[in-house]
Amino acid sequence: MAIYKMVGDKERLDRIAPTSFGQEGVLERSDLQRILRDQPEVLEDGLFIITEEFSNWEGSGRSIDLLGLDATGRLVVIELKRGDTGSHMELQAIRYAAMVSAMTLQQAIETHRAYLARIGSEEDAEERIRDHLENSDGARFASERPRIILASEGFSSELTTCALWLNESGLDVTCIRMQPHRSGPELLIETSQTIPLPEAQSYLVRIREREEELSKRRSEQEGLVSFAESIETVPVEFQTDMKRILAWVESLEVEKLAVVADNGRRYGNLLIRSYRTKRPLAKVNSGEGRNKPPWFYLNAPNLRKFAPGTIPALSKCAKRDLSNIDRLPTMVLKDVSNELLCALTQAYREANGRLSSEEQASEELQTQAE
Repeated sequence: MAIYKMVGDKERLDRIAPTSFGQEGVLERSDLQRILRDQPEVLEDGLFIITEEFSNWEGSGRSIDLLGLDATGRLVVIELKRGDTGSHMELQAIRYAAMVSAMTLQQAIETHRAYLARIGSEEDAEERIRDHLENSDGARFASERPRIILASEGFSSELTTCALWLNESGLDVTCIRMQPHRSGPELLIETSQTIPLPEAQSYLVRIREREEELSKRRSEQEGLVSFAESIETVPVEFQTDMKRILAWVESLEVEKLAVVADNGRRYGNLLIRSYRTKRPLAKVNSGEGRNKPPWFYLNAPNLRKFAPGTIPALSKCAKRDLSNIDRLPTMVLKDVSNELLCALTQAYREANGRLSSEEQASEELQTQAE
C-alpha cells in the first residue's frame, strides 16, 4: 500500500515516494537502534527497554540489539535490520531467546543497572523495573518463554513463513515493518505489524490458550485413567474406597472446585489442586505395591489458607480426630469417611465463593441465631 498526501483544498492526492534506509543514509545501530531504544513505543505500546547490545554469556560474541519487557512483564528479544529482507534475523533471535530464557528478575535488574550506568543515568534500576510491572495491570516478570520482535524495512517470504510456523508451534514472534518515505525535506517512517495481523492477533491468542488448556486437560484425564486402572491392582479390601475417592475427585472437577494432576502414573497417584489458586490440597496414592496400603494426604497448611475457618468443621465430620490435622494429615483410605469428603467439598465450595442460595440462607440464619 502507498502513502498519499492530500494537496490543496482537498484537490488531489499526491503519492509520497518510498525510499530505503540505505538510500537515506540511516544506519542500523547508531540511528535505528538508538531511536528505538529511546522510543520503544514505536514498536509496541508498553514496551520497556532493559538494555541494548546484551551479550552476557560465555562462548559467544553475539549480542541482542535490544532486550526489554512487554506490558505483561514478559521478556522480549528485539532484533533490528535496515535491509528489505530481514535476512536470517529470526534465527539469531531464536538463539538469543533461548539464551535469556533462564534470566531471573534480579539478573534483569542488574542488567538494567549496568545499562543505566553506561548511558550516564542516575535512575534506580530496580525502581524502574518494578514501577513498570506495578503500573501494568496483572504484570509479572516472566522469562521462560521470551517473546521475539523483529523490526525491518522488509521481510523475505522465507522469513515470514518461518515466523508463521514458529507462532503456530507455540512461540510468540511479531514482525514490524518500518518503511521509509521521502516527502520533500522530510523523511517519514511508516510502521505496520505484518505478523501476526493485528485484527487476527486476539483470535490467535485465544486459539493458543485453548490448545494449551486442552493439552493440560488431556494430561489430567490420563491421570484419572491411570488411577482408575490401578484400582484393580490393590488389595480387594481397598478397592471400594478407592472407587469412592475417584468418584469424589471427578465430582470436584465437574463442579470446578479443584483440578487434578497426574502425580506419577507408575502407581496411579493423583494430586488435587485448588481450582482458584492452584495450591495443592490433597494427594491420593494407590499404594506402591501390595505391601503398602493406599493412602490419602491432606495438605493441611495450604488447606487452611484455601478455606480459612473450615478446619474445625472437618474434625466433627471425620471418623478420626482431625482437630490437630497439622500433626497427622495422612490417612489410610479406609479411614476416609463419606462425612469427611462432604466436609472437604463444602470447604472447597466456600473457598471458591460457590455457596448455593440455600446454604447462604442457612448460614445467615445461623449467624442471626448466634
